[in-house]
Amino acid sequence: MKTALSLISLAILSSPTFATTDAEKELEVIEVTSNFRQSNIMKTAGSISVIGNNDIVDRNALHTENLLGSLANVNFSSGASRGNFVQIRGIGLRSQFVDPINPSVGLLIDGINYSGLGGAGSLFDVEAFNLYRGPQGTQFGNDAMAGIITLDTTAATSEQINRALFSVGDYGSYSAGVAGGGAVSDSFNVRLSAHTQQSDGYVTNDHLNRDDTNNIDESNVKLKTRWLVSNDLTIDTTLHYVDVDNGYDAFSLDENGRTLSDEPGRDAQRTKAIGINLNYTGFESVDVQLNTSALESDLVYSYDEDWSYVGIHDWGYSYTDTYTRSREQADLDLRFLSKGFTLFDNTVSWVSGIYVSQRDSGLHRDYTNDSKNIISDNEHSDVAVYGQLTYQMSPKTTMTFGGRVGQYDIDYSDSKQVTQSLDDTLVGLHFNVTNQVNEQAMTYITLSRSDKAGGVNGDALAKVDDISSPTLKAQLLDNATFEPETLYSAEFGVKGRSLDDRLNIRLAAFYNYRSEPQLKGWITDKVGESEAETFVGFNDNAGSGRGYGIELETRYNFTDNLELFYNVGYLITRIKDYEVVKESGQNVNMHNRNMAHAPEYQFSAGAKYRADNGFYANVEVQGKDSFFYSDSHNQQSDFYALTNISLGYQGNDWRVNFAANNVFDREYAVRGFYFGNDPRNGYEARNYVQLGTPSTVNLSLEVNW
Repeated sequence: MKTALSLISLAILSSPTFATTDAEKELEVIEVTSNFRQSNIMKTAGSISVIGNNDIVDRNALHTENLLGSLANVNFSSGASRGNFVQIRGIGLRSQFVDPINPSVGLLIDGINYSGLGGAGSLFDVEAFNLYRGPQGTQFGNDAMAGIITLDTTAATSEQINRALFSVGDYGSYSAGVAGGGAVSDSFNVRLSAHTQQSDGYVTNDHLNRDDTNNIDESNVKLKTRWLVSNDLTIDTTLHYVDVDNGYDAFSLDENGRTLSDEPGRDAQRTKAIGINLNYTGFESVDVQLNTSALESDLVYSYDEDWSYVGIHDWGYSYTDTYTRSREQADLDLRFLSKGFTLFDNTVSWVSGIYVSQRDSGLHRDYTNDSKNIISDNEHSDVAVYGQLTYQMSPKTTMTFGGRVGQYDIDYSDSKQVTQSLDDTLVGLHFNVTNQVNEQAMTYITLSRSDKAGGVNGDALAKVDDISSPTLKAQLLDNATFEPETLYSAEFGVKGRSLDDRLNIRLAAFYNYRSEPQLKGWITDKVGESEAETFVGFNDNAGSGRGYGIELETRYNFTDNLELFYNVGYLITRIKDYEVVKESGQNVNMHNRNMAHAPEYQFSAGAKYRADNGFYANVEVQGKDSFFYSDSHNQQSDFYALTNISLGYQGNDWRVNFAANNVFDREYAVRGFYFGNDPRNGYEARNYVQLGTPSTVNLSLEVNW
């Protein structure tokens, strides 16, 4: 790998000149927000991917899950109506059932913290999808240990920018959205967007003779305003309303994509959120930003636990499981930023701030077996201070050091008389040096650390009395709580472009060390033939974990009309010092095994052709290596490659687009479980998978005015 990195770095830094034409085509300048300030992605330390609005529409991407397959070292899991659980470099949650979760990968939408609420990831009127890899704890805190996704919808500006998008497709799919706004007065701008999406889904329920039990039904409304109070003070306000009422009926006992459930589930989310951002620039040497937000969300996640119907066999069980959740949160971030390099002979810039967050998560579990019902409440508070210094060592070299220290408190209680209180001190650190070698190329080195809070295994404590095995009972008692996790990361990167701007390359190589990584454990205990197995999930800490790899993103304008691109991720991960406890006493040693949902390689390659007369065509192939489904068993997915195409015509203010995804209808898995759930084979344990989206076609019309 070192040889490959050296060759690529040399190729970039030597800045070869390719043949140019009089109509030389420059690559787009992409701005990102990193280290608290906005900057050009090609001059910013870190492995960052950005997908703009044009690419989003070309792909007919209506939700964040539709973009993840094209990103290096990024994976996702479903187990729901959407692939809401994201893993970056092999780190990230894969599910949520009883216990509150602490995300490893954050989600910000218009600056509001939606971490753990991936159903809100609609892409209509989104200007940019941004993904930051590696620890982001200094800037974003506890929810961004492995990285973060940010979505930025179109801002409220004085310019009148209106958009309407309509689409229809197979499987009963259609969507409609409209957005518009502009100046209401000389000092007040508004933008309003609304979007709805409907689909029958891709599952046929043979027992109910229905093809809509895994349907999509999503709507959202977003309002943004900007008030120019004075020359020095700007107030931005954001209002969100998200209404998701999807079906969930995805797993098949016969592993053929056709379900037999008699009580299909739901995957619903209703969220209201507000964000208010004040930016004051009236001081001589410092800007002041105050970012506040509040969010309320009600969620329902339910499923037919037996995946079948009464009468499929002469004995068995028939249960449903429903998780009704509530979440209320409030965040405040007060930040001070120097106006450029103001300290020590104008060589140092600085940032400092204080962050306060309060989140209350409630659960009401309604299970067919009343003894397993539970009502719980989890309150957590987070108070942190942070700061950053950037030193201009020379006109080409800068050094940045930042840190964050926070107090994180949890109070948990439930109807099973379980009460726990925890408090942790969480630390985020980052250090980087960037060197602008010349106008075309830069290199960087980054050292960073992020903590992820520990928590309470309420499900494990509540079900101790339901477990018949002394071995498994002891395992649950040993995991009443779990410890915080710390991720240490070192990264070297090169970013460059050719002299004619036709070639653009971003390369990152990294090494991760995870101290006490939080892994998801499961135990099952079956009491009788007519009773469902008792499934208990809990978070456990392994001794440590390792990971290293590369990400390479390239774009090359072969001609003024043809762009070629290739993105590749290579990832090696290892679990250290972890065993899965079995009732038989024959524990499964996971030491030196790959982490779950961490494929060793991924790639996305293709071409984009845009003719001078407005016609265009895109083709992309996405590939993903096999990966383990879980940290508690050794079942794996298969390698797969998906082909996506789009064709269209771009007019002055309108566009028509035809998109076909997974053209060759490849079957692939987005979630896997290993247990017994079929009475016809005596509940023999086997691997069950949820299949991803089959071949689909879609026709859309976008109008701008």
